[in-house]
Amino acid sequence: MKLAPDSDTSRLRREILRIEKEHDERIETVLGERGPMIRGSFVRQGRRCGKPTCRCARGELHEAALLTASEEGRGRSIHVPREEQARVEERAGRYRSFRRARADLVSLGRRLLRAVDELQRALTEPYLPGDRGGKRRQRSRRKEG
Repeated sequence: MKLAPDSDTSRLRREILRIEKEHDERIETVLGERGPMIRGSFVRQGRRCGKPTCRCARGELHEAALLTASEEGRGRSIHVPREEQARVEERAGRYRSFRRARADLVSLGRRLLRAVDELQRALTEPYLPGDRGGKRRQRSRRKEG
């Protein structure tokens, strides 16, 4: 088995360095977060109040602000009062950014391991007893006489 050409191992080393750079950027994001964060997603949605004479009955919906999150496998929505909306939206956004950076770190870790394994395979050669860099040594025979 031959070693991979230098161009392959160089490519793999460059890929490992690229992954490491992306990893460092995500670590900066995670370490730079000072909180506080709120787990969940902040959403605004239109809703109808149910009064037949209200504008929402004609299609002009009321806006409701909600924080949605799953608890014990079930989705929950909590109404966010108007005076709390800016704070909740900002903190839920920070949570989302933090979680995205975390997910990226997991993905980058997998990519890094694949690249390192590929580099190992490219650099590894089998050991064949008696093989001296491709030249076989001949045994000398003694003449008995």
